[in-house]
Amino acid sequence: MKKIYWLASYPKSGNTWMRIFLTNYMRNSDQPANINNLDTEAIVSSRYQFDTLAGIPASEMDPEMIDLYRPEIYRLLAAETKDKRVFIKAHDAHHVNQDGDPIFPEDVSKGVIYIIRHPFDVAVSFANHNAKSIDKTIQNMNDPEFAFFNVNDKIRNQLRQKIGTWSDHYLSWTRQKEIPLILIRYEDLLNDPEKTFGKVVTFCGWELDTDRLQRSIRFSDFNMLKQQEAEHGFHEKSAVSPQFFKYGKAGTGSTKLSSSQKKELLERHHHVMEACGYS
Repeated sequence: MKKIYWLASYPKSGNTWMRIFLTNYMRNSDQPANINNLDTEAIVSSRYQFDTLAGIPASEMDPEMIDLYRPEIYRLLAAETKDKRVFIKAHDAHHVNQDGDPIFPEDVSKGVIYIIRHPFDVAVSFANHNAKSIDKTIQNMNDPEFAFFNVNDKIRNQLRQKIGTWSDHYLSWTRQKEIPLILIRYEDLLNDPEKTFGKVVTFCGWELDTDRLQRSIRFSDFNMLKQQEAEHGFHEKSAVSPQFFKYGKAGTGSTKLSSSQKKELLERHHHVMEACGYS
């Protein structure tokens, strides 16, 4: 049965914000959801989830062998849950394994919510998240071979994630035709949250309830998320970053990136930027 919605995005593009909104909408509570207890599955690259469902430790395989198992792992995950909808965060680009099978199997995939954010702002947020320089972050955003956790050992808590360039990541998901996709711009979530989050609700097959939608948006307000993190911490925060919810606005990159850094990103990604309405 098709029930998985992939929450796909290049890192630091609003994926966690989307998961918090979805949790608030699903719970329909009069209290905001706890950011450390969300009603979405673990990130698609969770090593614990893989080890549990595969019955074989990922540490005994190389990344290419792990990719051979991943489609079946997600089929097992879909089969074991009783929920009609399963939401799973993914930073991987859409790609196939050595057998030519898509990592994200179409037969259990209901849809893709793809979140995109202006690359200037991604560069600033990503650099902060990893405690790396903006120059190094831009180098990664322009690297076709860029991947998370590309070394397999017993310390890592996530599997390898092939990410590629900022543009290639977007194109990998939007050019696949097997799984229905809705494209959501981070900036539209900020500028018109009711309309944009409302599109997500409808895409997921829920009846749109305006009161419920507005309450879920209010409970997902960035200032509220920052307050929760300040009071209780956030277990998804990188150990090298002082905080996860930092800016939560658009245009930061325009002021924090140098002219040469902007030029480097524009030269590599202007086609996709124009297609997505980024000047």
